[in-house]
Parts: sequence; C-alpha cells; structure tokens
Amino acid sequence: MSPETILDRLRPIFHETFQDSSIVVTESLSMGDLAAWDSIGHMSLIMAVEKAFGFQCSLEELVDLDDVRDLIGLVERKLAVS
Repeated sequence: MSPETILDRLRPIFHETFQDSSIVVTESLSMGDLAAWDSIGHMSLIMAVEKAFGFQCSLEELVDLDDVRDLIGLVERKLAVS
C-alpha cells in the first residue's frame, strides 16, 4: 500500500478520533499541532488505526510516533509483516 493511500485512509480516522473534520491531515502534521492529540488522544488514534488496518502495535512501536509521517511508516511496516 502506498504512503498516499495510507494517508487517504488516515484522514477520516483523524477526523473521527478528534471529532474535527476541519483538520488538514498531511505527512507533516504532528502531535504539537493539535491540542486534542495528547496522550489520551494518541491512544485513541492508535486504537482506531489498528482497527482500520487490522494489526496491533507494541508499546515500543508507539514511543517514536510524533507525526503523521511516522504513523504512515508504522502502517507500512505492519502491513509488510502481515
């Protein structure tokens, strides 16, 4: 799955998770850009991504996720393994 396709699938997940359809989801969007993307929001987002893409993450994999680019990379790695 291409990074662009993953990004297209992530956009509605962000909108739904953070209950804000005005969020512009780009690869450079980071946790610091959204007040709702705090630690609790992060876990909600990850759970939604896991459900949407059909995989589970380890705690170690979540530590370095700071922006959408990192999240796309994680999805690519997880899908390559499954």
